[in-house]
Amino acid sequence: MTTDQPYAGGPKDELISTALERFRRAAEAERLIREEGLDDLRFFAGEQWPDNVKKQRNDDKRPCLTVNRLPQVVQQVTNEQRQSRPETKVNPVGGGADVDTAEILQGMIRHIDVNSDASIAHDNAFECAVRSGFGFWRYLTEYCDETSFDQEIICKRILNPFTVYFDPSAVEPDYSDAKWAFIVEDMPLDDYKAAYPKSELASLDNFESLGDSAQDWASQDSVRIAEYFRVETETQDVCLLEDGSKVFEDELPKGARVIKKRPSERRRVKWSKINACEELESQDWAGKWIPIVPVLGTEIIVEGDRHLLGVIRFAKDSQRMYNYHVSAQTESIGLAPKSPFIVAAGQIEGFENDWASANTTNHAVLTYNPTDVAGKPLPPPQRNSVEPPIAAISAAIMQSSADIKATTGLYDDSLGTGHGDRSGRAILARQKEGDTANLHLSDNLVRSLRFAGRILVDLIPKIYDKDRIVRIIKPDETVEQVAINQPTFRDGMQRIYDVTKGRYDVTVSVGASYESRRQEAVEAMLELSKSYPPLMQIAGDVLVKNMDWPEAQAVSERLKKMLPDQLKDPEENQDPAKQLQQAQAQLQQMGMQHDAMVEQLHKLTDIIKEKRVEADSKIQMELIRAQTQLTVADLQARGKNAQALLDAEMQSIETRLGMLQQAAQTEQQAAEGDADRQHQAQMAQMQQGHQAAMQQGQQAHQAGLQASQQEHDTESQQAAAEAAAAQPKAA
Repeated sequence: MTTDQPYAGGPKDELISTALERFRRAAEAERLIREEGLDDLRFFAGEQWPDNVKKQRNDDKRPCLTVNRLPQVVQQVTNEQRQSRPETKVNPVGGGADVDTAEILQGMIRHIDVNSDASIAHDNAFECAVRSGFGFWRYLTEYCDETSFDQEIICKRILNPFTVYFDPSAVEPDYSDAKWAFIVEDMPLDDYKAAYPKSELASLDNFESLGDSAQDWASQDSVRIAEYFRVETETQDVCLLEDGSKVFEDELPKGARVIKKRPSERRRVKWSKINACEELESQDWAGKWIPIVPVLGTEIIVEGDRHLLGVIRFAKDSQRMYNYHVSAQTESIGLAPKSPFIVAAGQIEGFENDWASANTTNHAVLTYNPTDVAGKPLPPPQRNSVEPPIAAISAAIMQSSADIKATTGLYDDSLGTGHGDRSGRAILARQKEGDTANLHLSDNLVRSLRFAGRILVDLIPKIYDKDRIVRIIKPDETVEQVAINQPTFRDGMQRIYDVTKGRYDVTVSVGASYESRRQEAVEAMLELSKSYPPLMQIAGDVLVKNMDWPEAQAVSERLKKMLPDQLKDPEENQDPAKQLQQAQAQLQQMGMQHDAMVEQLHKLTDIIKEKRVEADSKIQMELIRAQTQLTVADLQARGKNAQALLDAEMQSIETRLGMLQQAAQTEQQAAEGDADRQHQAQMAQMQQGHQAAMQQGQQAHQAGLQASQQEHDTESQQAAAEAAAAQPKAA
């Protein structure tokens, strides 16, 4: 883990006192779990005899054998998990997430696993859970190299699970709700002083001043160092921006427009390296979860006490009985020819040393007294001829062996020692029983891998937050370099894989590994080729590509070149000469298309010229027709009203003529782009304008005639009135 502050220093403060109190709480809460787990681990390592029984048998020089059958049981469970490794899958949820970016994230997770040998960390944690009931692995961030400023995510194993202490109030099986955790290390005092020469603890001559609360943190030979993770929460407004993105208020970019906001609880993870009296290093962890992933065994609560069990817990008594019975059998069979002698009192007097070592030393001569203490003659000493119960002991050994199988759920067929007279179906069914008996342990690992995927999906956008080139690994283990957070070309298209946006979820699929599926595919294709021989001619390259032998890829490439043209990939493995020929043909085709387009352009230019002349002729005819109509209207107009109407008509016609000229200019400009369509539209507009002008002229003419008629009628009426008025005067 990189640190922003290589040394913080300072006196013992509230942070240290809180950390020590939390560590004490965790140690007390997990005391029973750790004692039971440590006893399981010691038993697995071979410490299977109680100390008092072992001492007594050693003092009596009796055999004390340990025939440990539990490692085979543990390896059967762990190796089954290694054969079918779960695979993490990333799925888009919302907020701008998409399937292609999810594929890139999944490839980045595979790269992180391969680059940091994450399978070792996973296997170690799972094996610890199978043996002792719990195991862990963790995630760190490191710079890519010595001169780089880019960081990458690393998965590391925690070799000793007893160095991890979690918040005892966490109730989730993956500890995702834990508020704090510790990873402790007991560092030799000389190494500590070399690493932190300026620390307060390094200057102390003795550790008596640390107090009782820190008595387990320091000794004359070592100093305990702890990585202290803690989750701090704060209520802060989360803002919805105009572009749909959501950020916390303190991360608002300048000028961003906030649509709405709401209060939210924000998690921050702090990391410190501490000893019993001071903080040595500190930094903010980029993710929102403590980057320690637990793998748990069987979890049970008995009267408030929590227990974590592996497969060894309930098999220990059966294993002890097995050791007792094997030792008894060895003792009985091995010492049967050396059974004790039966002698009379005084018969070996004077020769006690020789007879005392008779069962351990091969003497050439054993001397005895032929009489007893009373002087009566006696036969030579004889061995006790009682037969030991070998058959009963052997039966007890078989029963103990059966008890081990029953308590672990793994029987002979699961362990690969099935009977030869059973059918294959029966053996597979028996093996399935063994797999099912311990399936809960593998399922717990799946749960842990899902939490690990959530940690990575949360962490990747914060570590890989800039434009950069990353390596992804595909499901078939091929490698590809992909640009993220920037436009890039992939599969012939421009794409943007922005891993900093969107919400993604994680699922874990359980099944055979890609390697196993590949081998199954080879077997299936070989079987199919027996019933359909032409398969080798159309898919032989695929079959050979999935085989594991030297030069298989080279043979696959050669078979691929022999495929029919309709089955070949047009973009891969083509002959350069053929590619050149295809390029020349494409250029020739493009040249022909260019010539055809030039010819079509010339034709359109001629059409535009013809349409322009035709449009000019029509405009001239319309002008002559309009002038003729004006002359007729002028001759027909009578009186002042007719003249006014005639002037208005002339102005209207002039306006229409201006519109016609403007339409003609527009027609001329538009004809260059699309002659036929624009000409028809303009002619329709001109026709409509002409009809409107004619209609208005006719209306004006009719109005003039009516006005002249009215004026004539008025004059006639006035003349008649004047004549009538003149008649009386004449009389």
